[in-house]
Amino acid sequence: GEVLAVTGESGAGKSLLLHLLAGLVDRYRGTVAHQSTACREFSSMILDDTPTIYTGSVADNISLFDRSNPDRVAVASKLAGLHNKIMQLSDGYETLLRSDQPQPFGLRWGLAMARCYYGNPDVYLIDPPLGRLDRETEDALGRLISGARAQRKFVVLATHSPNTVRSCDRMIVLRGGCVVADKHPKEMLAFMEQATKQADKAQKQA
Repeated sequence: GEVLAVTGESGAGKSLLLHLLAGLVDRYRGTVAHQSTACREFSSMILDDTPTIYTGSVADNISLFDRSNPDRVAVASKLAGLHNKIMQLSDGYETLLRSDQPQPFGLRWGLAMARCYYGNPDVYLIDPPLGRLDRETEDALGRLISGARAQRKFVVLATHSPNTVRSCDRMIVLRGGCVVADKHPKEMLAFMEQATKQADKAQKQA
C-alpha cells in the first residue's frame, strides 16, 4: 500500500527507473528487486507520456484483447473518466483504432489508464506528462492512485509537483541515476524549502 514519489531534475533517471521496474529495459547490470523479490515476479503496468495504442477496437485496447468480461471494460473506462469520450466515437467501444494512426493524447492516456483499472496489477508505474492532462483526467488519475493504495498495491510516481509529493508515503530524489535522498515527503519538502530560503538569503547578501 505504499506510494513512492520519485523526483529529480530532467535526465536524473526517473523514467529509466520506471522502465526498469516495468521490465522494458533489456540490457543492464545487477538485479531489479523489491524487498528481495525480483520485480519480474510482480505484475505491473506503466502509465507514461507515450501510451501505446494497439490495432483493434477501443474495448480491445482496454482489455488487451480479453473479450471475456465486457462489463468490466465499461467499468474500467468509467473509472478512468473515458466512457463519455468513447461514446462520442463512431462505433463506441467497437471503434477500430490502428497503431500506425495518430490519436489525441487524451484518448491514448485515458485508454492506458482504463487498461490499468482493468488489469489491476500489483505495481503501478506512473510518469504523468506535464501540462497535458485535463482536469477530468487528473481527477481520474488521483482516484487510480487512491484505489491502488487502498488495495495495498505499490505505486511508483515520477513527479515534480510538491502537492502530489505531499500525498505520497515516501520520497526519493535521483541525481545522475543515483538515489541521493530517501525520506518522508514532509521532511524532505521542509528541508528543500529551508535550503531554498538559505540560498536566497546568501544570494541577497552577496
